[in-house]
Order: sequence, then structure tokens, then C-alpha cells
Amino acid sequence: LNEHRTGRRQFLLAEIEGVPVAQLTVTTREGHREVGYMVAPDHRGHGFGTMAISTALKMFPGLSWCVQVRTGHEKSLNVFKKNGFTQVSTDERWVTMSATNPKIRPEFRRPGAAVAVQ
Repeated sequence: LNEHRTGRRQFLLAEIEGVPVAQLTVTTREGHREVGYMVAPDHRGHGFGTMAISTALKMFPGLSWCVQVRTGHEKSLNVFKKNGFTQVSTDERWVTMSATNPKIRPEFRRPGAAVAVQ
């Protein structure tokens, strides 16, 4: 993952052989962190979202995490569940999830996958 920081927000980019496959935004707020991610359409369904979230959890330890996922977006909900997030609340638009002790998954290894911080 390549990292770019602006204040309390970090932008991370996951690449394979120089091709972007996922991006994350990690925002540090008082007492917790919020995370958002997107996987490039051609790379969805191959575990890159799970890998990117897991890597962010390792890079920024120490605080609890919070995320909002659009209601009905099961694939994204599963990405966060695999990383130890649990559902806190839901409404017609959003599912709110949090993790105080998220799972730290083993290193993700795929041919050509790079996880590096600039």
C-alpha cells in the first residue's frame, strides 16, 4: 500500500505490478478511526478488499474502528466481518459496524501483490 497523508486522514493505494487495485481512506477522529475502501471493478471478488482492510488494521493499531456500509451491500459487509467488525446499528440507508479488537489476518500473498508504505 502506498500512503498519502493529509492531517488526520490517510489515503492508501494497493497495487499489483504498478496497477492500482484498491484504495482506502483512514480517518482518525477523537477515540476511533473510520475506514472506507473501493476495489477497482476488474479486481473485485479476489480478496483485495479484505487484504486492504487487514493491512490498514495492522498499520494503524491502538484505537477502535468504525465503518458505515450501505444497507444491502452484502459483499462489503462480509469484507468487514472477515476482519472482525460487528454490526452496531442499521437503518434504511446504512449499516454501522465497529471493531475494538479487530482480527489481524495473516499476510495476504498473491503473485505480484505489493504492500508497501511510501
